[in-house]
Amino acid sequence: MLQGQPISSLPLQIMIYFDTLYSWVYLVLSLGLFFYKGYTLTYPPNALGPEVVGLIFFIILQLFRLFIGSVGNRTETAASTLWFLLLTLPSIFASVFFIRLQTYVLVADVIINIILLFFMGLEFILSIITFLKFKSAEKTR
Repeated sequence: MLQGQPISSLPLQIMIYFDTLYSWVYLVLSLGLFFYKGYTLTYPPNALGPEVVGLIFFIILQLFRLFIGSVGNRTETAASTLWFLLLTLPSIFASVFFIRLQTYVLVADVIINIILLFFMGLEFILSIITFLKFKSAEKTR
């Protein structure tokens, strides 16, 4: 860390905090929607299980991504912030999958995924700015 003024991003840390909370809400809502769709809609054989497993893997990736981003921002580490940026891309693809490519997409699926994409988009922009600040601070050391 640098002596003097901190260069970590408070807006990024706030977004990560609220995205972590929302990720847990997203998991509960998505599992509830899968439960609803499983009982009211006719799924093709072997379609519901892989989608639920994909959701679980997505949430694990999302929470790991947010942890790495939070640690990178608080410790002012460019490498962790870069990993946060890189892990945002598969998270965005997974969220788009749950909007466009799952077997049944309800309006509620679209709404909760758009909120998640909003968080990820803002975090992506803020983390690029933060990463550049960290890299320029490393050069001046």
